[in-house]
Amino acid sequence: MVEDAEYAAFARRVMRSLGKRASGDPESLPLLAAVATDADAALTRAVVACHDGGYSYAEIAARLGCSRQAVFQRVSRYRGEQTDHGSSTA
Repeated sequence: MVEDAEYAAFARRVMRSLGKRASGDPESLPLLAAVATDADAALTRAVVACHDGGYSYAEIAARLGCSRQAVFQRVSRYRGEQTDHGSSTA
C-alpha cells in the first residue's frame, strides 16, 4: 500500500503542475481536461472492478467519501455505455 500511496502522490503532483501550466496558457486547458477525463474513466473502471469483485456499493462509497447512490450511478452509467456501444470504453 505504501507504494500505491507514493505513486498517487506523484500523480497528484503532476496534476497540480499541469494545472499551474494551464492557468497561464489557455492552449494547455484541453490537455488538462483530457487528463481529468482519463482520471475519471480510470476511477470508474476501478469502481466497477471492485463491485464486480464482491465489494458492495456501501463499502466502495465509504472509501470514496460519497453516497452509495453515487457509486451505483457511476457503475450503472458505465454498464449502460458498454451496452450502448457493445464494448468497454477503455
